[in-house]
Amino acid sequence: MFDEFSIYDVMSLVGLDLSKIHSSQGNFDCPICGGKKKLNVNVSKGHGGVCRCAKCGAGGDKLDLYLLFQNPHLVSVRSKSESDYYRPSEEDREQGLKELARILHIQRKDPTFRAKVITAKQAADTAAPQKAIASAEQRNAAYTALLKQLRLSAPHREALHQRGLTDTDIERIMFRSVPMFGRTVIAQKLVEQGINLENVPGFFKVAGENGKLQWSIFCPNPGYFVPIRNKDGLIVSMQIRLNKATTEKTKYLFFSSGIDTLTDGISATGEVHIERGEEPPRIICITEGPIKGYVSRSLYQRLTGRDDLALFCVVGTTNYGKIRGILESYLEQYPVEKVVEIYDFDKFTNPYVSRDRDHLEQLLREVILKMRKKLRPQYEDGKPLPMYISFPEERYKGKGIDDHLLALYLEAHDNCLPCEAETD
Repeated sequence: MFDEFSIYDVMSLVGLDLSKIHSSQGNFDCPICGGKKKLNVNVSKGHGGVCRCAKCGAGGDKLDLYLLFQNPHLVSVRSKSESDYYRPSEEDREQGLKELARILHIQRKDPTFRAKVITAKQAADTAAPQKAIASAEQRNAAYTALLKQLRLSAPHREALHQRGLTDTDIERIMFRSVPMFGRTVIAQKLVEQGINLENVPGFFKVAGENGKLQWSIFCPNPGYFVPIRNKDGLIVSMQIRLNKATTEKTKYLFFSSGIDTLTDGISATGEVHIERGEEPPRIICITEGPIKGYVSRSLYQRLTGRDDLALFCVVGTTNYGKIRGILESYLEQYPVEKVVEIYDFDKFTNPYVSRDRDHLEQLLREVILKMRKKLRPQYEDGKPLPMYISFPEERYKGKGIDDHLLALYLEAHDNCLPCEAETD
């Protein structure tokens, strides 16, 4: 029965607008958590299509998409990419498949229903195949060259000062304001430098004066770029911190160009931002968002005089799966003493964040136990034995680790920001 219906049948049944599917995917309101446009439906991936909510992690295959609208019991499942998602239970799936067969038997007698499904499937079948994203090295070269062409506005610099960064930090990290004009000219300068922009998220092609396609930059909303770096220090993605949150209260958007109307654009992928000091890391903190990582490392340096902190910063509390391999590598290479989970304070108040924190803890404990066994001879020879810590509620001095460290810094420096000390 599973192969006798399509994801387009399901979308029509549950009331999702089939015309919203572009480049094989579309974003819709999530029926589980209510997140606006957080439920991504991809009609080409998996066995007949998949779905996943970026906010609560609910998702699965085409049958699960139908069941998400039927108030199912959700269970945790780990994907091949090591990220957890939450799909309907096997009992719900068994009953749902029978119910879906019965409903579709009736609906398919309606010519209007059939026409909508056929039209949507034909549109998806004729769409261009999805392209592979550029390598980490190519993305780093493109993003680094782009940021070198840009400047940071005074209001954006002041906002970063207020978070606890100095001008030295800002230049090292390469925060830059989004260009509102001359974006095609900037892209052409990169091309002239020999930078390859093919399949790099954020770039796309427009028609020039002579009708010939040329590269441009897609960043229609004002804000500033936040580089996301991998464990090798390469800029593999970027966020844009918006000047004004969207109607869905979104403060951050990925620098991405994977929109159907953009020629040769491509979507950004989720990455874990790694921020680490110059010294071998002694403490690893797992937190949310790249800016928190940048701010926290800088403040930790100033508070302790050490630079032995590493931060693994996930973009979205459900996106911790990639941490497994990175943490294993760090525990093997460095004398790590503490692995600290320090998600934002809403892990105590938001049930979805609390659930994600619990699963993150499980992952971290699994990795620590695995590496203790693997590296037993090294630990017996004196290598520090890593210990897991979940930052407790009573110790938070703000929403997140950056606010916490900034509060400690201000207490120790008569409420003077680090940027003020730098200019003295």
